[in-house]
Amino acid sequence: MKTCTKCGVSKGRTEFQRDRQKKDGLRPSCKECSRKRDRHRYWADPVPARERNAKYRKANPDKIRERAAAYYVNNAEAVKARAARFREENPERVRATKALYYQEHHAAIQEYRRQNADRIRENRARSYRENPVLALLRSARYRARKRAARVEPFTTAELYVAWEDAGMYACVACGAPWEHVDHIVPLARGGAHSIDNLQPLCAACNLSKSARDPWEWARDLMRGASS
Repeated sequence: MKTCTKCGVSKGRTEFQRDRQKKDGLRPSCKECSRKRDRHRYWADPVPARERNAKYRKANPDKIRERAAAYYVNNAEAVKARAARFREENPERVRATKALYYQEHHAAIQEYRRQNADRIRENRARSYRENPVLALLRSARYRARKRAARVEPFTTAELYVAWEDAGMYACVACGAPWEHVDHIVPLARGGAHSIDNLQPLCAACNLSKSARDPWEWARDLMRGASS
């Protein structure tokens, strides 16, 4: 145990940064107090700190990559959770960043896809097996953007909540287990990729609906059921 000279709290040795010049090999203040001090110094005059950080990153790229890789290995779940939360909270920012990156590296991306076609197919198949709903939504969103349709940002969790509130636990047409995410008003007819325009359908019903007018399709279903 060691007592922090700043907050006066006794903490374990792992809560203090190392300092070879000290007799006990540790800094006198704990990590939490050191972080508070560093944040205060940074925001008091951020320009010099940014310049120092940029200079360090430029001079030590390999060291930074190794440290980042080691941190990811030790904190993989926490890193993934933060990344997922950021994507859900900032969909427009993420989308703009991806678009800019694709635009700047289009040729390299196409070449990578050509050289790794089999690997990409395997990854997509594994992703579908592990999270089919997310894969279906990505496919639906891709089709919407390809047709220049209106795309409203939402998360998988938000879609589930909306479907549960509406009682959509199965195919809305026949009651079978749902397999496809369908645009109620087809993209080809000006439909949007939004929660209000998505419904769960089984494969057979979705294929029979195709890009037909939803009201005509519903009318034909009712006629078939009554005959």
